[in-house]
Amino acid sequence: MYENKLNTPSGFRDLLPSEAAGRQYIIECITRVYKRFGFLPLETPVAEFENILISESASDFNLFRLESTSQRLSGDKEDVALRFDLTVPLARAVSQYGNALPRPFKRYQAGYVFRGERPQKGRYRQFMQFDADMVGTKNLIADSEIIFMITEIMKELQVSDFIVRVNTRTILNILPQFISFPQNLLKEVLIVLDKAEKISQEELVQELRRLRIAEDGIEKIKQFSNIAAKPQDAIKELKKFFGDFQDAEAGIVELETISEYLENFGVEDKVIFDMKIIRGFAYYTGPVFETNLLSAPEFGSVVSGGRYDNLVERFTSQSLPAVGVSVGVDRLETALRTIGALESLVTNKKIVVFSQQPNSYTAQVASELRKNNSVVDVYVGSKNEFRDIFSYAESTQATYVVILGTEEEENTTVSIKNIKTREQKTFEFSDLIKQAIDF
Repeated sequence: MYENKLNTPSGFRDLLPSEAAGRQYIIECITRVYKRFGFLPLETPVAEFENILISESASDFNLFRLESTSQRLSGDKEDVALRFDLTVPLARAVSQYGNALPRPFKRYQAGYVFRGERPQKGRYRQFMQFDADMVGTKNLIADSEIIFMITEIMKELQVSDFIVRVNTRTILNILPQFISFPQNLLKEVLIVLDKAEKISQEELVQELRRLRIAEDGIEKIKQFSNIAAKPQDAIKELKKFFGDFQDAEAGIVELETISEYLENFGVEDKVIFDMKIIRGFAYYTGPVFETNLLSAPEFGSVVSGGRYDNLVERFTSQSLPAVGVSVGVDRLETALRTIGALESLVTNKKIVVFSQQPNSYTAQVASELRKNNSVVDVYVGSKNEFRDIFSYAESTQATYVVILGTEEEENTTVSIKNIKTREQKTFEFSDLIKQAIDF
């Protein structure tokens, strides 16, 4: 008898068929979009040398270390750990393979990442990310295309109630000069700003006072945090807020350029320029963005990213600016399932073909249905009661049961039962594709 508890380690989980089907559907949808935008597939290993993964930007992640196993199996003296995201391995690969990759390099990759964090609801130690990145361009059309691509992903998933929230570090980085607080407090101020939606205005003020920000500076930060509007409206508010402060011009021009591209793409109504969007402090260098489902705000951002122009320079002296997006597949799947937007999407008109004594006619019917790209499951179980067959069909999310009895075989007919409506009809085999699966 098995002595240990039959369960997965904390922060890891199994995906049963209905969950796995939903995830695969999401990945297929996103893959179609990434391909339409010209991205190429890349695969990197789940394990990297620890010195590749560890940097200032990675200091918040508790790595899963594999050094003992690695040394025992291969004799490696360098410590090995599981990747915590897909971006650092991308930077390593781009640096390693140099000119063997096109420039700019547009890649997509889906894969599991691992973080030794405390598991919480909706947060796991092993989870899937699906990234797309452009490496080797500073042109803001790249950032704009990434934002446009996010809206296309949502469209592909048939989700309409979402918003993409955009900001730029170029504006955030000049706040110390404009508001007159020490440069070394910028990170702490941005941490407070990042919490602005989760705390009250009074709590926001108290946190800024603890940082010894002057009262007039606190008032300016409050005004800044409230700028969140459609692109053109937000730009007007930013120009009014900064006035003739010249250092703000570069960031405002960035947003104006992105706004113009988004307007030409026809997706500006799905975007808000929001000064509360901060993201990784030591990671991002320009535009940043997050995507929220309006009917499931409790899940936070399900698709996010931004420009990171310095990461690749860790591994090479070559300057390779980059911008990318990451889909949190687990979070997106859970959110879509919560709002009831997933079950209807993965319906594939699966058909269970049942015959008490499977024979050549069974194979002929199944083959004809498969030629029509139907999902066909020939029942091979030992239970032959109709109630058992229908129970099996429902448990495997089938839409129809095709019944092939002695009478159907003799008359070259097919009886089909709709699982949902319980309606049953009989068709000539010759009409099987033309009529049967649409009744």
